[in-house]
Amino acid sequence: MKSSENNLINLQNDFFKNGWCWLNPDSINITKKIRKELKKISTKDRIKNKKNAGSLSLDQNSIKNYKVFQELENNKLMYETISNITGRYITLSCFMHMLSIGETKELSWHRDSYIRKNKFIGPIPSVIKLIIFNTKVSKKDGPFELISGSHSLDFSNKFFDKL
Repeated sequence: MKSSENNLINLQNDFFKNGWCWLNPDSINITKKIRKELKKISTKDRIKNKKNAGSLSLDQNSIKNYKVFQELENNKLMYETISNITGRYITLSCFMHMLSIGETKELSWHRDSYIRKNKFIGPIPSVIKLIIFNTKVSKKDGPFELISGSHSLDFSNKFFDKL
């Protein structure tokens, strides 16, 4: 078996077991140039996003003004790789730009999609998120809370749906 096939199998196993996996950005054509362009995003375009714990982010109109997001949107290798890992054909529904902790609050753990009293809440099928970190983060200071394996649990409890 080739090394790339082994790597894909390991990524698939991580994704299905944990609900997430880590990819080297270069392996999906998210180059140093792209990461530098993301870092150059003007502070004047950042807004306080009330929905996401007051984090600083870009609104969708500002995102359209940055060529780097068009490059990401047209990155076929990224789509293909993520589809191969998740087993789902993916499309891009939106970009979110958020600053990491140190400049803004982190988002608390929550579920984007769940079932309550036989009613689907949130997007169906559930969202797959790709996060590009431009600075080093650790489990202690990252801007995103993740509970490995929680994607496959059915808590059937509204307390867990909106934590």
